[in-house]
Amino acid sequence: MIAFLILAHNDPRQVARLVSKLQPHHVFIHLDKKTSMSQEWESIQAAFVKDRVPVYWGDFSQIEATIALVKLALSSSVIYSKLVLISGSCYPIRPMRELEALFNSDNGYNYIGRIPVDASEKLRWMTEHRFHCGGFVPWQLSSRSAWARLVDRGLRRIYFETVSKIRRPWTSRVRRFHGSQWWALSPECGGYVIERFADEETASLYRKSMIPDEQFFHSIVADSVFKEISGPDVPFIGVGAHVAANLHIIDPALKKWFTISDFEEIGMSERFFVRKVSTSASAELLDKIDDMVAARDAGFRDRL
Repeated sequence: MIAFLILAHNDPRQVARLVSKLQPHHVFIHLDKKTSMSQEWESIQAAFVKDRVPVYWGDFSQIEATIALVKLALSSSVIYSKLVLISGSCYPIRPMRELEALFNSDNGYNYIGRIPVDASEKLRWMTEHRFHCGGFVPWQLSSRSAWARLVDRGLRRIYFETVSKIRRPWTSRVRRFHGSQWWALSPECGGYVIERFADEETASLYRKSMIPDEQFFHSIVADSVFKEISGPDVPFIGVGAHVAANLHIIDPALKKWFTISDFEEIGMSERFFVRKVSTSASAELLDKIDDMVAARDAGFRDRL
């Protein structure tokens, strides 16, 4: 049994469709606290994190929400083969049977590709300067008022142009690594990550970093007994988490929404998920993916 951990903040129709395609596995969802828990969300067949946090792009809150998901999954009486972190805008492009087969034969491998931060000045800059990507204005106000959001963006810009210019040397013995936010860890590795998160000395290194969710987990796993059964190690060939993608197709632009015009690329891929899709932009694509996965699943069953 696999535990899928979903970070979501919008498009409940897409998330509900995603959850249905992950069956029969267990699904856990952290819904951004800035999003109201409507009936449409409550109808989704998944376990939701109760103590939600307001999540901001590039902020430590991404790590807090992820840790909440790992804790919720590990509190279950079920022993999972893997904890798989995805977003609400991801979608499976291969049958669940194939993913199960991979995890059942990998001897506890942790899919968390890593790039050495020291190989890039840009990656070092993300942890050697202080950033404030969260909200200055209370989220209860900024989520409802355009003026409050404008003020919030202005304050963050001022912070970026002043405090963020001051360098803070990296003094920790922990070697830094960078990679994709979306990974798959063994329950044992997930438990270790929770222990390290509870260590304030470790967590504080990333509280004011830029996009810490793309370094925190990767660095911790590499600084552990799980290093030899995790990876892969990826040489630096340019900035972009897509370079170290684990189970996903991720467009280098990172912001692209996949549509029906991308079906051929998706059909040729040996990855397990595509990111990013939505109800509005990707409905026709998702229908074709469903047909493709069903056909592939039938072929997989015939080979058993």
